[in-house]
This record gives sequence, C-alpha cells and structure tokens, in this order.
Amino acid sequence: VQLAGTTVSRASLHNQDEIERLDARIGDHVFIEKSGEIIPQVISVNLEKREGKPAKFVFPKKCPVCGEKSGKHGEEVAVRCLNPLCPAQLKCALKHFAGREAMDIENLGVAIIDQLVEKGLVKDLADLYSLKITDVEALERMGEKSANNLLDGIEQSKKRPLPRLIFALGILDVGVHTAFILADKFGSIEKLSKATLEDLEGIREVGPVTAGRIVEFFAEASAKKLLKKLEAAGVHTDIVEKIAGDNPFRGKTIVLTGTLESMERPAAEALLRKLGAHPTGSVSKKTDILIAGPGAGSKLAKAQELGITIWDEKQFLSELFKSGVK
Repeated sequence: VQLAGTTVSRASLHNQDEIERLDARIGDHVFIEKSGEIIPQVISVNLEKREGKPAKFVFPKKCPVCGEKSGKHGEEVAVRCLNPLCPAQLKCALKHFAGREAMDIENLGVAIIDQLVEKGLVKDLADLYSLKITDVEALERMGEKSANNLLDGIEQSKKRPLPRLIFALGILDVGVHTAFILADKFGSIEKLSKATLEDLEGIREVGPVTAGRIVEFFAEASAKKLLKKLEAAGVHTDIVEKIAGDNPFRGKTIVLTGTLESMERPAAEALLRKLGAHPTGSVSKKTDILIAGPGAGSKLAKAQELGITIWDEKQFLSELFKSGVK
C-alpha cells in the first residue's frame, strides 16, 4: 500500500504481547501508520472485515531450525531460540558482523554465509579470519578472483575502528550510537569487557537494561573465547578515531530529514557520532539541530513549530569542514 510517500509491503507487529493486545489474527485486515514517520507498524485490526473465526498465531515452542527450546530472556517480550549454537543464529550473527555499519566486509553475502555455516567452515565469528583460499574457492560460484576479493575484504576488516567492532558483536540493545559512546568511554574491548553495572549505568546514554545486557554478554564463556580468537587473528580491538577540538556538534541531539545530495544518511550519521553528536530519528523538545535536505516534510514543520535550529545541507557541510571533516 502507499503510505506517506512510499510503498509499504511489511509492517511491524512488534512482539507476542502486542499481537495478543491487538487480537491480530491470520488473514485479518489491519490499519497501519509510520511510527516516527519512518517505521510502518500495525496499530489496530479492522474487525468489520474479519471473516469467520480466523486462527490465532501460535508462537513455536521449539526453534524451527535447530529444534531446540525457544523462549524469552528474563522479562523480555521477544521469543527467541535459546540455543547459542543454532546455525540460524550464527548465520544472522555473521550477516550483522559483516554489515556496512559493523565490520563492513565486502563480498560476504547471504549465499556465501549460508555455505560457510552449512559446510562447517565457520562455527563462530572469529572463524572468518582463519578461512583459507582453498576453503573459499570450493564454495559454489566462487572462482579464484572472487575468493581472493572476499579474503581481502576479511583481512581489511581487522583494522575497523572500535565502535564498529562493538556494534558487530551483536550485543542486545547496543546500537550504532551506543557503540560509539562505549568506545569513546572505554577505549578498548578489554576495558569494556571488565566494566561493571555501576560503570555502565554512570553513562548518560546507557540505561540499566542495556548495561545489564553488556555485562551479561562479556560474562559468557563463549564471548570470552570469541574475543581471544579475534585478537589472536589480528583483529584490532582498540582503534578509536577522535577529532580534536570543540565543534558545534559535540553533545548535540541532531535529526536529519529529507535527502542529502552529498552523502547517504548513514554516512552523515557516522560523521556526527565521531564529532560527539547524537543523531536520532524524531524531532522533540530535546532536539538541538535539524538538518533539512530537499523533500523535508513534517519533521521540518515540527522543528519550526518548536523553534529548533534548522540547517540546510550547505550549512551542514560548512560546519563539518570547520570541524576538520573533509
């Protein structure tokens, strides 16, 4: 369907509790909206169009891939496979690890990841760094040149900055921005792994739930083993990029809206994080600066209503240049 200027084919139902609250059933017609003007989500069921008594969705008690038990972590509402060795989890972890905002490993796509896991060549994230040319060449649709390109991409990823590595580890609730904050605060994976709940909760941007996730992650034997293997493979765990001097972005909450002609939005947000800013997706009273490109809509109107500072792309680039970013 068309919604706020884009074609929407999928919308979030969030989790089991929300599905039950909505009483959403298989085959229902639903009403949707864009949460924060970005994410399509189901807000209610159109009961007038419900036919008969459609079936309720039943969450699986066993993982459909590995057959092990599924359930919830603590008070979390999400239902997950509870088997840390599940091949489906490993495939998704590898995809996340190789992503553009994580270790940015070129040529490591889903088809290659599937083969690496199914053939037993990769059993954890660190195994990527022990792959040999003969291993990769033996994969389907992989010639010598493609194999070398993939191994080159894996090798180059060893020198990614610390925020990317932290994000790549896939710690629950640790997004790109939180990874930058943690890297700036601790400076290395080793120091972060030794952080206590009190250390983490003392950081303004890190709440108690996220702090608990981080402590739990590094307490796991599998995580300790993984970090040792990554370091032994030559993955840098302490590269923190800093831009010296004060700048107009540091400590500011910034929203990007519309289209930037000079760069993609993820790249712009990455630059802002390096400068100590907090890029976010919605305008509120806490927003300091709105950067508006062509096509800016309701966010621009709301920023004007709230009296928030508004920059166009030209001013944004000018301030980036003054801050040492070229």
